[in-house]
Amino acid sequence: MPDIEPIHIGLLILVIFAGVAWYTFRKNKDGDKKAKDVLGNYKPGAQQMKAQEVPNVVDKDEPEAPTLSEADQKTDIKPVTEADRKEVGVVAPADPQPVPDDDFVVDFARMGRRNTDVDSAVEAVAYFTHKPDQVFSRQLLTRLGRMVEDNGLSGRVRFDFFDESTSLWHHELDNVETCTQIYMAMLLANRARSIDDITASKFISLANNIAIYLDAEVSVPDSKTMVEGADRVARIVKAFDNVLSVKIVCDKDITETALESAATACGFTRHEGRYEKSPVDTMDPIFVLAPSKTLKNEVELKFDVPLMSAADDPLPAFFSLANDLCCRIDAMTTDASGHPLGSMSAALIDGQLREVHSAMTAHGVPAGSSRALKIFSFA
Repeated sequence: MPDIEPIHIGLLILVIFAGVAWYTFRKNKDGDKKAKDVLGNYKPGAQQMKAQEVPNVVDKDEPEAPTLSEADQKTDIKPVTEADRKEVGVVAPADPQPVPDDDFVVDFARMGRRNTDVDSAVEAVAYFTHKPDQVFSRQLLTRLGRMVEDNGLSGRVRFDFFDESTSLWHHELDNVETCTQIYMAMLLANRARSIDDITASKFISLANNIAIYLDAEVSVPDSKTMVEGADRVARIVKAFDNVLSVKIVCDKDITETALESAATACGFTRHEGRYEKSPVDTMDPIFVLAPSKTLKNEVELKFDVPLMSAADDPLPAFFSLANDLCCRIDAMTTDASGHPLGSMSAALIDGQLREVHSAMTAHGVPAGSSRALKIFSFA
């Protein structure tokens, strides 16, 4: 093995340093060249650099950001309203639901009406107006009821007061703040009575006395017109005073307890020895259930035809009620002669009822209408 002299070691170290120096020089030269190439794209005063051809991988994942045109930027931008939020799909928070209150009852009579409910076709109507820019004295109005009694028309005359402050009509004076118009109406005829010459004279006299008392202008029909109108209404009442009646017949006697239980379950209310059912407590009953005067094993169910609208399907409602009663007391439905009612009998009755409804409508008193409810009452 040859001997390694110190000079050889020194030469090796020198070669290594030379190689490192050359590599470092070449690397710095390449970096200076790249920097020079980049700086070559820069122009003094341009204040920008040319875009480099760098692949944009973000465009593949996200949509392009929206921009505003110059015209858009000058336009006032309004805040988004609740309606706009709903249109763009933002779910608005649900309104809090009120907690049910069994003691809360709405008194619709106190709410008033946009229009008066007087009907000059079937009522005698007196119309009172005050002088311009004046209102009726509330103190004077409270005495109208006494004036009606003094004229012998208690229970037959009703008033409709117009409240100027709310633009609503009310029958009750307690609901009126500023009264400027008054209607006084009396039914020309119904099932119980009809206006005659004496009654017409009382109405006219009452209207004139009230006008003087209130210092008001009044328009009132004459006596002859009222009597003629009453005769016309009375003929209509007589022509369409239809009541459909069936029997509920049982094999054994129907006890009072069993009948009351069944009637109550079907929505009837006991009144003067019979059971009545009506949509509103203040109107005449549409359905009446009464025990037979001669036979203890049957009761009679009646349907007052003029009081229920044809749109409410009165006949199916009537037969459904009869069937419910039969199921509760183990009975069957028959006609007035005791013959069981079948599908053919029901179809015949349905045809007759449709004819009645059509005729009533043609005469201006559709069944179940406000006008029909007035003239087919017993009040």
